[in-house]
Amino acid sequence: MDKDKKRFSIRIDLRREKDAIAWDLLNEVPCGERSAFVIDAILEKVIANPLQSTLKYMKESIENKIDALSKTIETNGVQITSENIQTSTSKEPIISNEVLDFMKSL
Repeated sequence: MDKDKKRFSIRIDLRREKDAIAWDLLNEVPCGERSAFVIDAILEKVIANPLQSTLKYMKESIENKIDALSKTIETNGVQITSENIQTSTSKEPIISNEVLDFMKSL
């Protein structure tokens, strides 16, 4: 055996549902492509899990901050809903011309 090539073996228990499904999927892969298939699956699992964990943590963190903000708003006697949010229909610029002129002069 070549020093650059390594061999591994696994035992699949076909009585376990996951093992049986994995065996069926592996047998669908052509014989010459199975090593690449297993390597890709391992790398995807190792790389994808930390990314998924990070995204899950970020999502939970954002949700917690939103919950905390909602509680703060409610405790201050203010309740924000889509019904009481008003949009500006005014044609006036958000920044007045005097402020823009001042900024241009800088």
